[in-house]
Amino acid sequence: VEQLPVAVVIHAAGRAVFVNPAACRLLGAERPEDLQARDLLSFFPEELHLEMRQRFAEAYTPGRVVPRAESTMVRLDGSPVQVAAMSRSMRWEGQAASQVVLMDVSEERRAAERVKLHRDDLSWLAETALELMDLPEDTDLYQYVGRRLHERLGEAVVAVTEFEPEGEMFYARALVGAGKLLERAAAMIGQSSARMEGRLPPELLQHLRSGALRKTDNGLHDIATRIMSQ
Repeated sequence: VEQLPVAVVIHAAGRAVFVNPAACRLLGAERPEDLQARDLLSFFPEELHLEMRQRFAEAYTPGRVVPRAESTMVRLDGSPVQVAAMSRSMRWEGQAASQVVLMDVSEERRAAERVKLHRDDLSWLAETALELMDLPEDTDLYQYVGRRLHERLGEAVVAVTEFEPEGEMFYARALVGAGKLLERAAAMIGQSSARMEGRLPPELLQHLRSGALRKTDNGLHDIATRIMSQ
């Protein structure tokens, strides 16, 4: 048990009585003594305490094997860690106890979220492509693309711009989600927020030509492609 690469914790009466080195690493302890005799509830967010009390009571039932369940635990430094836990009942120094095997599944969860996001993006792109084929001829494509991106990105402000290399000018063709503030600001300088234009500084021109991701001075991120067909 001491050499196992997975965390093993034995608890009785709601307190840890044995932890192996892997459990120390998982929960951020330097030595087993940092975890032993601690109330197990201290390793879980407060909103999970009632649920965990019920699970502890179940785990102490003689002959009971509790199947895998995922949960959030709290390390000694207060940081959360996603774990999968399996346990079985046992006896420890004459009292009911439970042996728990813990596995860090944080990366597994992150990978699953990335896969879901990727699938959602593909579905959104496919739906958008099909809609584009059936749009009326008089549809403002800039506004359409802006609205679709805004639907996908939620609270984001979406600007669809066009760059004219010869005059080194950019033209804002659509702006979605900016609200009335930008509309008023644009009106003050005599422009429409959907048709604003301006000359780009040299450092941004280089960025546009490179197609690289660039963090702008206002904390936003911008990316442009070298060539994009109409």
